[in-house]
Amino acid sequence: MGAFQATHILTGQLVLALAGFLLLFHAADAVIVPVSSTSMNERAPDEQRTMALSFDAGLFSAAMIVLFPLFGLGLTRAAYPVV
Repeated sequence: MGAFQATHILTGQLVLALAGFLLLFHAADAVIVPVSSTSMNERAPDEQRTMALSFDAGLFSAAMIVLFPLFGLGLTRAAYPVV
């Protein structure tokens, strides 16, 4: 097997693994977000519900502020083949 064939097979496996990860991630997200939102709405008293939902959204935003640049840094540092 030549170097091109090995790289092509490896690239195909990486694409398949990434697609599987994204599918599982979005499927889990589609289940977890409505369940946690419903749970939070049911448990929070009426007077504090807005604060609880805003705090949840704020924590998500704070996590994305940290994770998005790290993801971009990882993409710039990673060596991946250009097809």
